[in-house]
Amino acid sequence: MRRILVVAAMAVAVSVPATGLAGGLEFPGVGAQGAGRAGANLLRVDDALSLHINPANLAITPGVQLSANFNVMFISRCFTPTIEEPINYQNSYFAGRGSELYAPICNDDTPFLIPQVGLSWRVSQRLGLGIGVIAPENTPFGVWGSEVDGRPGIVDGDFPTASVVRGDLIEQNTPLAYLAIGAGYQVHPRLRIGASLGVGMAFIKFSTAASTDLEPALIPGVEVTDDPVENVLTEINAQDYFVPRAQLTIVAEPVDGFEIALNGTWSDDLKSTGDLTVTPFYLQENPQDAVTPDAEIKLTIPRPLQLALGLRYASRDTARGEDGVRSFEKGSNDVGGDALTDEAWDIEFDVQYELNSAVDAFTVDIPEGTTALLGNIEVELPSALELPQNWKNQWSLRLGSDIRVIPDHLALRAGVFYETHGLERGQERFNFQPFQRIGVGAGFTARAGRLDFVFSYLHVHAFRFENDAETAAIEQLYGIYRIGDGDPIDDINGPVFNQGRFETTAHFVGLGINLHLR
Repeated sequence: MRRILVVAAMAVAVSVPATGLAGGLEFPGVGAQGAGRAGANLLRVDDALSLHINPANLAITPGVQLSANFNVMFISRCFTPTIEEPINYQNSYFAGRGSELYAPICNDDTPFLIPQVGLSWRVSQRLGLGIGVIAPENTPFGVWGSEVDGRPGIVDGDFPTASVVRGDLIEQNTPLAYLAIGAGYQVHPRLRIGASLGVGMAFIKFSTAASTDLEPALIPGVEVTDDPVENVLTEINAQDYFVPRAQLTIVAEPVDGFEIALNGTWSDDLKSTGDLTVTPFYLQENPQDAVTPDAEIKLTIPRPLQLALGLRYASRDTARGEDGVRSFEKGSNDVGGDALTDEAWDIEFDVQYELNSAVDAFTVDIPEGTTALLGNIEVELPSALELPQNWKNQWSLRLGSDIRVIPDHLALRAGVFYETHGLERGQERFNFQPFQRIGVGAGFTARAGRLDFVFSYLHVHAFRFENDAETAAIEQLYGIYRIGDGDPIDDINGPVFNQGRFETTAHFVGLGINLHLR
């Protein structure tokens, strides 16, 4: 029996890859300016962050600028199950402590910084360059439940219980950052193009609990039950040190003040390698020791293509010059030539389309014949697993505007956005939630000499989703690979665990400093 439990844990452990890293799951609003406009700054961006948002704008970003932006993210995700079943906690850590398996639970995500730093240099009247380090606007950290007596994934209280969420996610730590270079070139005063190339590094660490009911494998027709007594804690640590990313943008200005942008962003699949650690019976009074097989696993996570269209009108004090740069009177510090100098106001509408349907499944590869040693028992691991995800293409609509209050000194901004649901109904789960959502942002830019200070706030609210017994469709994986020397078992599924109500809210506070070096 111990042999079967360990193999089951290996199979189920891969059910929670770092979905927060996938394209299409980022929040709108890179940088403090972008957050204040709710992401509607594909054309408005006029500092070094053009490198990541719209590299064509590097061609008209004046002088040499150093930008440092830090968005602080606060997110609350809660799940209230609508299933309540008594469970036998005999011989368990929970013996005598309670009888509600499906207790409400919220995540415990610590606020974290999302940095974006860039340097831009307008080399000539037609050419601008940029380099920077960018972290996407996603949720790299998350903890569901508490750790009680060294056991994670617990709903703490007078009667601690094992949360249903533990079957999908207990903890994740999945930071990703890109080092990118880019260039913008003005082909004509009314046409510019730009491209950027980046290489990212991803570090994946997450844990989940696997259910390992044996009866369905031994008795045909018996349903799998989620008994904490039989749970196995599984943890993955993996890395991908080479994640290519490319972006191409074309911007046209058919008439003075009115601009159109087309943007495409491609990211390679995440292909991480690492280790898997298993702790059998971790909720019992005396759990077994953790086991780490001497083999490297590989996670492959598809990342979809992103396409965007931007439309912007700006009321300018003067038309752009022959070189395509905004005309301006040089101040004492020579920091003019941007929207704060010569634009009274602007309004921008962006549409983004994420081809999320490419994310149909995650795959895990384990070297053929890999075994793990538990005590004096050697067990075999499955060689390949495919985890269906059933994502769907997603639209994002964004509207934003700046109003200059004091020329060369102060501008106010605001924006709103709406995103469609990025999952097939009934496929909602806990690791990352590309749900239908809306957001509103506001902020300002204040200039003092060569320094621009940017502050913004963005509120994001996901529509509440509740799955009943008919719509809930995420089944707990049944991880038993084989019994003894028999054939693999692949036609048994566990119970549905996402029946209930999802509620998600996020807040961003953006802080930015832009230094005009020349």
